[in-house]
Amino acid sequence: MTENEAVKKVKEFGLYHSIGDLPYSKLTVEAFEMAVKALEEIQQYRAIGTVDDIQRNAERKWIPVEECLPEPNRDVLVSIQELGEDAVSISMDCILEENGRMIWGICSAGEKVLAWMPLPMEYKPGEKVTTVNSKVAYSFDNEHYYGCFDTEAEARAEAVIDLKYRTESCPENMPEYVYIGECELFEPSLSGSSWDIIDAIQCQAYDEGHGDYADDYLRVSKEKQEELEAELEQVFQEWVERYNLYPDFYTVNKYDVYKYDTKAGKFRLVRSGMMNGGKCQ
Repeated sequence: MTENEAVKKVKEFGLYHSIGDLPYSKLTVEAFEMAVKALEEIQQYRAIGTVDDIQRNAERKWIPVEECLPEPNRDVLVSIQELGEDAVSISMDCILEENGRMIWGICSAGEKVLAWMPLPMEYKPGEKVTTVNSKVAYSFDNEHYYGCFDTEAEARAEAVIDLKYRTESCPENMPEYVYIGECELFEPSLSGSSWDIIDAIQCQAYDEGHGDYADDYLRVSKEKQEELEAELEQVFQEWVERYNLYPDFYTVNKYDVYKYDTKAGKFRLVRSGMMNGGKCQ
């Protein structure tokens, strides 16, 4: 039995017993749903790299050699300074064990290794490079987009899982294309709200019977108004972070269109395009 066949069987089991015809508890059904989700996530992460790959990328920072050295025979980036010189250059090297001593394999005696860094993950042809904060989603009709992923590989892996499930559940209604779109997340902000707040307080004073005496209250300079706005924005963003109130909705304006070759298990880029707002599902 393949993993996909196992996922299908477990889904069928959970759906059947969730109807309540047999004496299976709600917790049992939830356990099967969690098992399906875990297996699908494993399939997804296989598509984007091993645990070592992910950990290696997370650890990419310069490490002074005084703190620690890399594992022997492991290629790393090194920051090198020639003796008597101020300039620093970058190269690739590895630690070798020679007669019980640990030495750098390439750097000469006239060079000093100051720090080292793990190598980045290898480039995979066809994989787009995205910025740190960018997200992507997938769609089958370029109207309803699903998920919010860090990389195109993650989005494509989830799309493949979705396609395989659709193949088994409704093969007569299979999508022709897979769309991978760049998510433009909503960014909550209080920018420009200082005047609204001042106006609301003036209205409050008027409603409480202070009348025209409140007309000039809080009529401050532009600088003071901008100062209030900056401080309100800081408090608001800290509040959003504290309670993890970041939005998970977005629009998609740029996208790539792919055909998925089921037999080869590969995506083929058909074209790229732009539009005005496919919404997230």
